[in-house]
Amino acid sequence: MHTTSRRQFIRLTATAAALSTTSIKAFAADRTIKIGTLKLIHGLTPYFYEKFVPAGVTIEVIPFETPTDGKNAVPTGTVDFGIFGLAAATLGGANGEPVVVIAAACNRGMAVVA
Repeated sequence: MHTTSRRQFIRLTATAAALSTTSIKAFAADRTIKIGTLKLIHGLTPYFYEKFVPAGVTIEVIPFETPTDGKNAVPTGTVDFGIFGLAAATLGGANGEPVVVIAAACNRGMAVVA
């Protein structure tokens, strides 16, 4: 049977007290999420994300002409993630570009790329 010594208990209590007094404000800071999408009818959904995010979070939608342009915006930091062509994202990842296909979108014709 494992018992907790008095010193361990005091250390755990002090750590818990220190963590409980840290400011939660750091987590509640305003944040802008940049999302890339294509200028197509099925690329319309990111324009509605603003209605579903918590307070303090804003959505900036950046439209792209081609899937390759959108995919290239992810590693450069122009967007945080986006919904682009699956082929462009897969080929970019296969060529060693720092992109990850997270999920399929639009009936598996496009992909969520980060």
